[in-house]
Amino acid sequence: MKQPAAKKFSTVKSFNIALDHPAPPRAAKPRPDPLFSVCDHAWSTGEEITFLKRIGSYGLYPESKERHLRQYLRNMVVRSDWGDMNKGKIERWIQSELDAIKAGEREPEVAT
Repeated sequence: MKQPAAKKFSTVKSFNIALDHPAPPRAAKPRPDPLFSVCDHAWSTGEEITFLKRIGSYGLYPESKERHLRQYLRNMVVRSDWGDMNKGKIERWIQSELDAIKAGEREPEVAT
């Protein structure tokens, strides 16, 4: 008895089968980043100093302000985008705070 011929794989048929399925949806237009729309401005020098005044005073495990200011000062070198901030003014402010803490004029704050 003769066996039926094996079906040959046809690229045309497999291509047609693929066409039977609906095309994947087109990618939606990119939406604006919601965080960007909230923070759509560059930080100013005053805002950065306000942040530094409170640094180390929040979080689960608040640490000394002095330690955070020293780390910030050390890492200023690698920051590339200062936007509208005056790097020199911020650096001088941090140094004056560290000097005041060292002289005992200010306590190295730790939040409770």
